[in-house]
Amino acid sequence: MFKLKISLFSKTKSLEAKIDSFHDKIIDSATIFRKAVNTFFSSDDFDDLKKVSKQIKKVEHQADDLRREIENQLYAQNLLPNLQADILKLVESLDEINNHFDKAVYKFYIERPEIPENLKRNIIKLCNQVADSG
Repeated sequence: MFKLKISLFSKTKSLEAKIDSFHDKIIDSATIFRKAVNTFFSSDDFDDLKKVSKQIKKVEHQADDLRREIENQLYAQNLLPNLQADILKLVESLDEINNHFDKAVYKFYIERPEIPENLKRNIIKLCNQVADSG
């Protein structure tokens, strides 16, 4: 009976580690988002922005893979049945944040919007606040 408890505990720890890794990907995306915004406003070299766009896309895909692993592990092993729906909703909501970071960077790269000088400082400040909350 004791072995069963250890086994369940280790499966939950594995899930917890995946959720922590998923959260780390959100933080990585926020950091890359900040870098992309600063690159966009400080450089006319869009090759740098393209590199940053590829970086965030890679992190976003890694986060999607982790999200699917978390969902599969929750369903397949029936872990934390009382919290399952809440965990899934939280992970999906966090994934949306990650997707928004990716989309914003991609739009900066593709659309290359012309921002009036008087707005640049406020947009950078706003984007940094968004990245800080990610």
